[in-house]
Amino acid sequence: MTAPVVTQSANEGKGEKVAMTAPVVTQEGASGGYWMQFIMPSKWTIDTLPEPVDENVKLKEIPERYVASLFFSGRTNENVVEKMEKKLLDSLKEDGLEVETGCKPVLARYNDPFTPGFFRTNEIWVQINQPDKYKT
Repeated sequence: MTAPVVTQSANEGKGEKVAMTAPVVTQEGASGGYWMQFIMPSKWTIDTLPEPVDENVKLKEIPERYVASLFFSGRTNENVVEKMEKKLLDSLKEDGLEVETGCKPVLARYNDPFTPGFFRTNEIWVQINQPDKYKT
């Protein structure tokens, strides 16, 4: 992606760069801003990730969950994202799948900002209840 995230190593007292990974997930926040989620490389766990230098960066482990997604390419804007969210949610309803209570769709982007629009890869994700065929 664009630039590494600099974190603080507790043992060394100096910053450590963690390479950016894809996707970068964004969602509109409750108070009108946006939050971003960076998926960390698989070599890290929540216990081994260095502490972030910026106090606004929070580490959070996200448990396994069921997520429905819709792939699309091109540049994103509010209208495109809303259209794709509606398309995904309508498809879920048609298939009898339910969105997890309190969950909203998020935008996952797989390319850096310098990638031409026609090469960009994006997805809309939304957490869903466990489908019946996976229940034991």
